[in-house]
Amino acid sequence: MVKAINLALALILIAFSILGLPRIIRIKHITCISDKSPCRGETVEKISKHIGIPIQEALTRVQKELNNNSLIKSSEVKYVFPNSISASIDYKKPALRLKYIGFSNTIVVDESGSIIRTENVDNLPTLLIEGNAGELSKSIPLILNLNKYYGFNYFTLTKDVLSTKTKDDIALVIPTDNDIDITLGSINLTLSQLNRQLQGIRIEEIDFRYKNPIVR
Repeated sequence: MVKAINLALALILIAFSILGLPRIIRIKHITCISDKSPCRGETVEKISKHIGIPIQEALTRVQKELNNNSLIKSSEVKYVFPNSISASIDYKKPALRLKYIGFSNTIVVDESGSIIRTENVDNLPTLLIEGNAGELSKSIPLILNLNKYYGFNYFTLTKDVLSTKTKDDIALVIPTDNDIDITLGSINLTLSQLNRQLQGIRIEEIDFRYKNPIVR
């Protein structure tokens, strides 16, 4: 009988520990890491205001705070025994500078086109937008690939047509509404052939809007 009572009490204590403690113990520390370094000051300041509240509520609030931050790509929040929270954050990374012709401001976006900041950032490819630019979601992956594989840094977008120049000052006219793999394959094949076959011949422009690119 005594053993049964002790077992029942032990089970009650365990249940209380599992169900009750998260509502009683208050968070005293919140750590935040991004790419093995401390998070940005403004992020730490926002989540630190949830110190001093019960575990479960603190976890919910911190995760909501990070989810609502437009500069954060993904995040993970964990409880650390006995009274701490650990947050791991992946910030959105600057990928491209946007400049609208006729306006002085520069907009910096990530690879998905989300605005990260409105001040200038060096060492990024630049896109000048003229008039109606169409869907940037189609243009940005193409631009980033052209920058990565060919080193093209400056682009102009008008409607669904992207323009840039090679290191030999050859203008490239590129559609943005085609399949990106097909477009990149066509550019790679055309530029490779020109390097082999047309050395010494002056070329001003290659237009990729057609099934067979037009060389002028």
